[in-house]
Order: sequence, then C-alpha cells, then structure tokens
Amino acid sequence: MVNADQIRDALNALQSAIHETAAKKGWWDDHTNLKKLIEKHGNGFNLEPEIADVLFKTSKSMLAVTEIAEGVEAVRQGDPPDDKCPEFSGQTVEIADDIIRQLDLAARFNLPVVDAIIAKMKFNESRSHMHGGKKI
Repeated sequence: MVNADQIRDALNALQSAIHETAAKKGWWDDHTNLKKLIEKHGNGFNLEPEIADVLFKTSKSMLAVTEIAEGVEAVRQGDPPDDKCPEFSGQTVEIADDIIRQLDLAARFNLPVVDAIIAKMKFNESRSHMHGGKKI
C-alpha cells in the first residue's frame, strides 16, 4: 500500500479545497438558511433542526448519483469530449463531478470519508482474488 499518511494529507487537502469552493459559490446557503429558519420557527411545525441535515444529506447524495448517470450516458454516446472540459472524456468528467460532490458532502457534515477510504483500501488488500469469485 502507498503511504497512508500521504494519501490522507492529499485527500484532506483536496476535500477542503472542494468544500471551500462549493460554500463560496453558494451550494450550502440553502442548508444554512433552512437550519436557521427551523431553529427560529421549527417548534410551530414540530421540526427539529436535524431535519435540515437529513434533507441535505439525502438530496446531495442523489446529486452525486446523477453524476454517475451522466457518466453512463456519456459512455452510451461513445464517450465524446466533455463540453466544459474538452481535454477529458464525458465519463471522466462525470466521475470527477461525483467525487467532488461526495467529498463536499463529507466535508460539510464532518464525515471521516478520507479515513474510511484508507481503511477500506487496507481491507481490500487482504481480500481474495475477485473477493472469492464474485462476477463483474
């Protein structure tokens, strides 16, 4: 395995940069505003502030799923160059978009995804070939 500390440092830096940009560009304004609104008026509607987290965790997760679907569609169309980053194929950019969305979500909710990636990589190293005969 590659040096886990180097991987952790690089991915944490990437995750921080992704989330900083997303927050700066307003992708979390609605979450912040909804939490404030619920905290101010939620008792009248029997809402807890945590409902904002649930709504945003699920909706942001589904946005990541759409990036995967867009990557599949790019492959179905022959994987042409992406319209925004034409130096890369459509599938490549959609995979990047998925990773960006996932790391942004993890940063916002302080999910230790980077540590989980390293732990999962270590676990996968110990698994048998094709995990004991699984098929693609």
